[in-house]
Amino acid sequence: MTLSWLRPKALVLFLFVFAGYYKAADVLQAMPVDITLLFAGLTGLLLAWTFLQDPKVPPGTILMICVFAVLLLGMRWPIEFGSYAAQKSLRLFSLTALAAFAPLLLLRGDRDRLFFVVAVAALGVIMAAFAVAGMGSSGTGPRASAFNVNPILVGRASGFAALLFLVLYWFGRLTSWQMMLLVALALTGLLLSGSRGPLLALACAAVLSASALKLRSVEGRRAWLTIGLLAVVGTIVLAWLAAEGHRLGQRMMRIAMGELGDTELTRLALWEGAWQQIPEHPFGIGWGRFTEVVQVYHDALHANAKLALYPHNIVLEIALEAGWVAGAIFACLVAWLWVSLYKRLYRRLNLHEGVIFAGFVYWFSCSLVSGDVNDNRPFWAFLAVSVSIVMGSRSQSSAAQSERHAEPNERFP
Repeated sequence: MTLSWLRPKALVLFLFVFAGYYKAADVLQAMPVDITLLFAGLTGLLLAWTFLQDPKVPPGTILMICVFAVLLLGMRWPIEFGSYAAQKSLRLFSLTALAAFAPLLLLRGDRDRLFFVVAVAALGVIMAAFAVAGMGSSGTGPRASAFNVNPILVGRASGFAALLFLVLYWFGRLTSWQMMLLVALALTGLLLSGSRGPLLALACAAVLSASALKLRSVEGRRAWLTIGLLAVVGTIVLAWLAAEGHRLGQRMMRIAMGELGDTELTRLALWEGAWQQIPEHPFGIGWGRFTEVVQVYHDALHANAKLALYPHNIVLEIALEAGWVAGAIFACLVAWLWVSLYKRLYRRLNLHEGVIFAGFVYWFSCSLVSGDVNDNRPFWAFLAVSVSIVMGSRSQSSAAQSERHAEPNERFP
């Protein structure tokens, strides 16, 4: 038995980027070092070794350097080292930057990229299975979790797993039975987590990915058929759960019914506050200083209310804390990549690009409703892969065009 399918670089990168999703597991509590720092160090060593083996600057590196250069506009020193602002800045320009640059060098080929996304989906299935098992043993009650992490991480990982299995089925890599079993498990984990953001991100990514597939193609027909069936079945299941009084079903159906709870009202207040403050601070307020201009409490009606440290929207966060220039450049980059990947998928119907486009849309959508700029490392990794694909194809096109216009004696010395 060979291990030719194994991609060590992609595996180490995955274990680093998604360390926060599993490192709190009981079995890992005895580790003498922090899992994130361990795999960050291994990722750094792999980067150095890979560059020494092939000392070429990968496509997209200059662009990513420019992005993080404008993010430096949000730096404010001196500040107390132990404060949230200091820790946020340090993490952004160390661990998050590593997650944003490493894929450019470690995920150069389609097989490496596919291994990376499959590893993420495998994590999602495992977390969903643990969530189902945990809920089965404890009965219906609070939101299900796995590995002692926030339930939203279970929802995010499970949601991405469901999305990947759908895309693989659309492109004929999974049978209908395989797809249904895997998607059912992943969606069960997402439902039990009670996370609405990943559910909305899944719907957005699935619909946009399907719209990029020509309806006359087999892939396009499969896509819209499965989306339609999932929408009908999902609505029936959620409506039944809500009618039976299940708390998770009611939680999921609340938005569809136009009812806003504490979480939704808090998010709206955070976004409104951030949006109102952005025009007042063209150069940004500085990383981690959100509470100095916007004061909104989580669970404001409860005794354990806590002040929200960030707006739970990566675009508003960058625009407010790093300034107008950083916010505009970031938003333009995301829009450019979104359109470029969509066009490439529409023209080529390529599985690898379909998977990356779906992942890019999914993780960006997640970053619009939850977490801060450092919590969304998976998005930064998919952003880097997207930049690598688009810039790599442009470099190849430029090289081919130069070859075609070369003089005969230059082409045939």
